[in-house]
Amino acid sequence: MHTHRGIELFAERHGAERLVFGSGFRAHMGVSLAILALTDLEQTEREQIAHENLEWLPGLAPLEIGLTEAEAAPALAP
Repeated sequence: MHTHRGIELFAERHGAERLVFGSGFRAHMGVSLAILALTDLEQTEREQIAHENLEWLPGLAPLEIGLTEAEAAPALAP
């Protein structure tokens, strides 16, 4: 979503539960995370988009990256 407020506009119209985070091929992961982190969405909506919306898919388990929830939270904080 490389449109000004694209994430927010989609979430307002269709719901944050319909979005999943993706950096795109050849994208700089830091920029993609920053775009999500700096949106005008609620923290719960950012968390949905970042990982929760994928966790419910059949056969997928949450990715274990060795961070506690408290350690990972600053990455999604505004």
